Amino acid sequence: LVTEFEERFEERAETKVVRSEITQNEAKRIVSILISKEKKVPRDSIEFLHFRRYYVPFWDFQLESENKSFEVRVNAFSGELIELTPIPIMRKPWVNVFHETVSDLKKPRNWVSYFAELFYFIFRGFKAVFAHFHVKSLFLFFLKNKSAQLVLLIFVLIILLFFALS
Repeated sequence: LVTEFEERFEERAETKVVRSEITQNEAKRIVSILISKEKKVPRDSIEFLHFRRYYVPFWDFQLESENKSFEVRVNAFSGELIELTPIPIMRKPWVNVFHETVSDLKKPRNWVSYFAELFYFIFRGFKAVFAHFHVKSLFLFFLKNKSAQLVLLIFVLIILLFFALS
């Protein structure tokens, strides 16, 4: 096979296979550190699903972390992360998700977790809105100024009367 390959080229080039300077365990350790740091997940949550060694200067991994799968390419000489590609997961159809949610809500303790998630979502939204400088300063203005509060109250009453009479 090598001779057939060499006969295809007129110019002769010397090929040299250089073993990588890092071992398989070192490569796995380096990748787990880099993925842990980049994705902000614990190192022990990273699981290697597939490992392949090349004599080209790359290590290719398939790994799973926090229920997400990735394909990783690492420079085998320097240990530098070359490429991290998420492997897309198949999403469940809406019907299956709906049935799972309904079956979850049959248990009373699951209602608490759903309300907690809803409360956290609303809290994060308010926190994001009130963290904005202009909204925060406007809110503080209405808190300190009584006449502005009165104008706002009259404005809200007018809107309520409009909806009540229409």
